[in-house]
Amino acid sequence: MESYQTLSTPPESVWPRLFDVTHCHPADDPTRWTDRSRLHKKLEDSKLGTIVAMSTNFEDQDIVAEMATLSDGKVLPCFGYHPWFVHSISLRNPPLPKREHYQSIFGEKQMRNFTDDFEQVLPELADPVPIGRALAILRSNLERFPDAMLGEVGLDRAFRIPFKAWSYRPENEQRMEEGEVETPSSSSSCCCSTRKGHGEVKDLVEGNEGWRKGRRGSMTKTRTPLSDGRRLTKLQTPIEHQAAVLKAQIGVAVELGRNVSFHAVQCSGRVMDLMKELCMEHPGGFQNGFRDINLVLHSCTLDQNIVKSLQSKHSNLYFSFSTAINLRHKVLRDQIKTCRPERILSESDHHTVEGFEQRVWDVVKLIGDVLLGDVEEGGEDEVQRYDGVVSRLESNWRGFCRNASFRREQGSNEEEEDEVGDRNLGR
Repeated sequence: MESYQTLSTPPESVWPRLFDVTHCHPADDPTRWTDRSRLHKKLEDSKLGTIVAMSTNFEDQDIVAEMATLSDGKVLPCFGYHPWFVHSISLRNPPLPKREHYQSIFGEKQMRNFTDDFEQVLPELADPVPIGRALAILRSNLERFPDAMLGEVGLDRAFRIPFKAWSYRPENEQRMEEGEVETPSSSSSCCCSTRKGHGEVKDLVEGNEGWRKGRRGSMTKTRTPLSDGRRLTKLQTPIEHQAAVLKAQIGVAVELGRNVSFHAVQCSGRVMDLMKELCMEHPGGFQNGFRDINLVLHSCTLDQNIVKSLQSKHSNLYFSFSTAINLRHKVLRDQIKTCRPERILSESDHHTVEGFEQRVWDVVKLIGDVLLGDVEEGGEDEVQRYDGVVSRLESNWRGFCRNASFRREQGSNEEEEDEVGDRNLGR
């Protein structure tokens, strides 16, 4: 039985039909700091038809906007605040002073149990920003780009606040290799594909030497141990603070009729509750409701039973997969099989432009092998079958973009596109 790797690259005619359709992080490409024009040239030269570029924090919103402005339509920008960074957003206006703000965010129990961690990390934390200002920036960017999405936003129970500041600046990459810089901070930008394991990395200590996780997942000693060998504090942003900031962002997206790229880690129950709450809080009618926009659970790690329940209750939910994240999960094939074919999307969830194309193609092949069964290498229908998968995903992407708010404005219907996609999969 051959895997998704049977066909290493698609025919040249297929590349423009491939989309990094729901999620990637070109704002974290190292050339952002060294040569911005080179970054734009790499995006321009990409064979992919569309690159959906995420924002995550206050630092990279303008970077993504610049990419979209200079890309001549290839980059579809997404704006929003990732759950790893929302601890800097205050629900008060004006915010409390910095120390009091973070004491309030983390709560009495964490402050009592993890006082040393808090005192060490406090200088690294960003000054608090009132949510009104954060939403004003979000609204301005979404209104500036009529096709823009909200993203990356979501909920994460696994993430813990790191001790030391870090970024993708090339000099810091070298310092990290030498063990002098450990991990991204709460105020620096960094994408899911390289930080997804943050909540899962164990704190390892051997004597007075620290450890860090290498690029291929191996644990290696650091030359300069930090915090008794730990890379991460034990501090976490409470899920309800995350949810409050998230709901405020989704409220703007609903009002403007924009779709959402959603991050969910170790919070299945809260995600299910959130979808119910959003339907109740934004019922629609004479104005947009939550059901009038589409939401994609990117690099979806929810188990198949949760997927089945969500898609049966919410027709505006899509599920996207990446090899960067989802290949780690043994239930991946069951997840894909559980998804309705018209709700599946693909992504790279990667941070360097050079990696986008192959990662997208790899996940397209993987999805095809799951939906249609594995194919023998060199089989006479190999190219044809993957062409059908590409057509299905193209149709899904159009359906995702043409949400109910858009269709109402345009007076259009998506049923014909679903039928075309099904025919291309032989359904």
